[in-house]
Amino acid sequence: MSGESATVFGLDVSAEVSLPFLEGGAAEPTGRPLELLVHAGAAEALEWPAGSELISDQVLPDGSVSFRIEAHPDVGYLIWGPAYGAHRLSGDGRSLVALP
Repeated sequence: MSGESATVFGLDVSAEVSLPFLEGGAAEPTGRPLELLVHAGAAEALEWPAGSELISDQVLPDGSVSFRIEAHPDVGYLIWGPAYGAHRLSGDGRSLVALP
C-alpha cells in the first residue's frame, strides 16, 4: 500500500492517502495495526447488512441524527453521521473503510 504510515492514537496506521493527522506522528510502533482505506463517494454506497444492532447514537436538539454506531456480528461496526460520512470498522479493529 502506498501512502502514509505513522503510529498515532496508540495504533500503527497505514493509509492509502496522506492524512493530516498522520503527519509528524513520531510515537514508537505499538504492534496494533490499522489499515485505513479512504474512498470518495456517497456514504450510501457503503454496503451494510440487515440485522445490525444499534449500540450508540446521538440526536441533536432538533431531532436529527448527529451520529450512530451499529454492530453486526459478521461485518463489524458502522459509524455514520450526516456531517461525518460513513465508516466501516472490521470486527477485529484492524481495518477501517472511510467514506467521508
